[in-house]
Amino acid sequence: MRKLICSLVLGSLLLLGLAQTALGQEIGLDPEPNREPDSEIEVEYLSPMWENRQLDTSSLNVFFHKSDFPRHPNLSFYTGATLTHAWGYITEENTNRDDEAVGIGPVCLIRYQPWQGEKMSFSVDMSGGLIFYNENFPLGGDFYNFMWRLGPKLTYMLNEHYWLSVSCKIMHVSNGQHGRSRNPSYNGQGVSVSVMKKM
Repeated sequence: MRKLICSLVLGSLLLLGLAQTALGQEIGLDPEPNREPDSEIEVEYLSPMWENRQLDTSSLNVFFHKSDFPRHPNLSFYTGATLTHAWGYITEENTNRDDEAVGIGPVCLIRYQPWQGEKMSFSVDMSGGLIFYNENFPLGGDFYNFMWRLGPKLTYMLNEHYWLSVSCKIMHVSNGQHGRSRNPSYNGQGVSVSVMKKM
């Protein structure tokens, strides 16, 4: 799975770099963002990717624009928090065991936006967070996990103060400890919808 995620990251960056050049030249649009929202509220649903980890995940994410990168105008940095709820079951030794937990924690996000038109823009979000749960989760794990998410985002500008976005995502959740018995990680894939605002 790590090889798949690394391939997706490298492939996305390569394709986006090509898209930035092609779209800027052929369509005549400025690839550099000239409008940046200050805050974002996002809801997402991710379905299971592993047969032995049938865990659905829904989350509420809140992000605040922190800074830009002067040498890389297409990159933006956000900080925020995630409130998440995961439920379902895991399979061990041919036995299904129900599992459910609620968690919350801080999240950092880097957004790469290679193209921005008059009303629409395309970007890729990469985020990582430390989530604390109300119990050890998944079963056999610990009370905390690292949550990594990656995916493309399409954004439409409603007016000068509000944007609406739709995103596809993949997610990896694990506590980073060695050994499968101590680190029952799981993956998810799905979609999210967000509203962005500029004060």
